[in-house]
Amino acid sequence: MKKPIACLTAAILFSAALAGGAGSMFSASAEGPVIDVWLIGGQSNAVGYAQGLPESNDDARFTEGFDNVLFWGEYESDVPAAPSDFVPVKAGFGKAYSNSDKRSGAELGIASALGDSGGMNAVIKYAWGATFLYPDTTNNASTRWGTWTPPSYREEHGVSGGKIGLLYDNFLGIVAEGLTKLEAQGYTPVIRGMWWMQGEAESPKAEWANAYYELLSDLISDLRSDLTETTGQDCTTMPFVLGKIYRNPDYSQQPHIDTVREAQQRAAESVSNVAAVDCTGLAQQDGWHFTADAQLWLGEQFVRQVGMMDGKYWVSCSSENIAFSGGGVKEQGDSVTVTVTAQRGYRIGTVSMQKGTAEPQSVTLTNGRYSFVMPQENVVFTVTTEALPLYCLTDYSVNDGAMGTVYPSAEARAGWYEGESAEVFVRPAEGYAIGRVTANGAEISPVREQSGGFVYELDTAADVVFYAEFVEDSAVTPTPPDSGNGDRSDVPQSNNTGLWIGIGVGGAVLVAVIAALAVILRKKRG
Repeated sequence: MKKPIACLTAAILFSAALAGGAGSMFSASAEGPVIDVWLIGGQSNAVGYAQGLPESNDDARFTEGFDNVLFWGEYESDVPAAPSDFVPVKAGFGKAYSNSDKRSGAELGIASALGDSGGMNAVIKYAWGATFLYPDTTNNASTRWGTWTPPSYREEHGVSGGKIGLLYDNFLGIVAEGLTKLEAQGYTPVIRGMWWMQGEAESPKAEWANAYYELLSDLISDLRSDLTETTGQDCTTMPFVLGKIYRNPDYSQQPHIDTVREAQQRAAESVSNVAAVDCTGLAQQDGWHFTADAQLWLGEQFVRQVGMMDGKYWVSCSSENIAFSGGGVKEQGDSVTVTVTAQRGYRIGTVSMQKGTAEPQSVTLTNGRYSFVMPQENVVFTVTTEALPLYCLTDYSVNDGAMGTVYPSAEARAGWYEGESAEVFVRPAEGYAIGRVTANGAEISPVREQSGGFVYELDTAADVVFYAEFVEDSAVTPTPPDSGNGDRSDVPQSNNTGLWIGIGVGGAVLVAVIAALAVILRKKRG
């Protein structure tokens, strides 16, 4: 027996045309600026076990926080990690272990897609690893946290008691609490959609997997109904986006994963405003859990699918070896500026832009950017890249190891690309000085003095053979670093060489004095 969908009175509806970017599917009482709310639920890949930062996007906001995309929730963590109130999204709001770095989930991609949207957004996450939709009562996760079993399924099959359905019930409470927190900050929260990443728990047994379609259909229907009742918003057609589970083929503990995936796809095709995002082939870090780049992509796809349901469009780039920003969900007529940056070791070749199904057109970047007005269709950029040669310090040596030492930097050992440089530190032993330093046979000067030695820079677009020649300290003073205007008087000289004396009148006087002293010394010896 399905739950009836609650109706709203006209008194709590507000116009979808209200400024703030709220979707047309939901309404709420308007008291402050609208903030769009994005929900995340499920098991471990909803929690987020991705360690580190995305490699495909170097946006500093992943570390510093997205000011217009806030985050709060409750989720599995071995150490306290969830913030007590909404804070800007950044990496680290996922599974936190007591002995390792914090992890992240799909909130990374949600923030990436919405960071340049101009509107305010909030992510509410409630997720726990290894949890079931099926009313399992024996699994450790079920006995600890409960199950997601929706009310309609519990009623239809006569299952209740213990912690069956506890996660479902708690999720409603967390969403309501999150909306209250946002209202306390002066916002009018409007739920935009839900990301559901779950299903691995049901894949080991046929009984569980065969029930998944009914469980999932009831979950979607019940959540839409209960969120409508709980929040006072019309969530009866709330977009619901599924992550179609994927198991690394090197593992065999999921014999019925295809049954679960088929149920997820069937729901996407048969239930209104439901979409599925296939996780097949996404990078995993342990056979189960997705990497930061995979979570970035999944979150972006969630926002994209919701936008498509809401009549909006998407700017994207699927090319490799680049960082791409400025894309995401857009509306027709938006002014859009995308930034394309080659990752280290590559240079950008050609850039093309495709509007909808039209033929791609070549575009020219200006300082790595391209601006356009959003059309009434999706836009896809394609960027070709060229790998740069890597230059290395292939050999370094000295004339006498007892006189001094050469210390290549990590960059010099690993190599450098065009436009980069690496450093080599040369330090003479006590009683010795640097005489001559060469790179590929050409003499080079130090760029600075440091810790009793001198630093030399390698920026040649070629592999380098480095050689340092040491001499007795009184014999020579190394060529000092060039200050840029020819003045090298700020560089300390070797201890026993006295003043740095230029050629001129003072030099002539000094020669005369030395000659006189030589005559006196000869007379004394005689």
